[in-house]
Amino acid sequence: MFFFKPKSTYDQLHQLTQEIKSLESKRVFKQSNEDRLLKIITYPNISFTVMYTLACYFYNEKLVSIISGSSKADSFFYKIFIWIPVFLIPLVVYSLSLLVKFYYARNNQKWVTSVIQKRTLRKQMLDNAAETSTYNECIRIFEEFDRSRLNQFTGNKFGGNKNASLITPPKKGLSEKAKVHVFNTRASDPFLK
Repeated sequence: MFFFKPKSTYDQLHQLTQEIKSLESKRVFKQSNEDRLLKIITYPNISFTVMYTLACYFYNEKLVSIISGSSKADSFFYKIFIWIPVFLIPLVVYSLSLLVKFYYARNNQKWVTSVIQKRTLRKQMLDNAAETSTYNECIRIFEEFDRSRLNQFTGNKFGGNKNASLITPPKKGLSEKAKVHVFNTRASDPFLK
């Protein structure tokens, strides 16, 4: 039987970060896909409805005679039957667009809950990293995933060198007066001797 070493906190955090990034990229793709699908549903059907309405208006008698099978185009029922798609197609398109929006809104809500769960798990893992990991691994985790915690963990308030508060004058480009001042200051300072 094989025994597998459990993943380290660093590996788990790295995997969670990758999953969050992939979910965010999928969300952008789905949003553009929703817009594209709505355009595909709406625009051709609008143009078809306008063309059909014009055809019904100008060729009403011919269409009625084609459907009724007789040369008499006096039947009110056939005239109504010809005009039904003019009203039915926009209703179908509207209901389809509502269905598409509902589907993508539902998927978006699932996405939001998934991302929130993964981010809270990631935050909990970062909160518990100091207790569950070694010092070096904890430093490595905080360096990659949360720089502000690294500064708190190591006690470094500036995030850089501990001697960052010492101001060193620039070496290049000093005037003669500044060079003399720097020399005199260093010569008179007892801590620099």
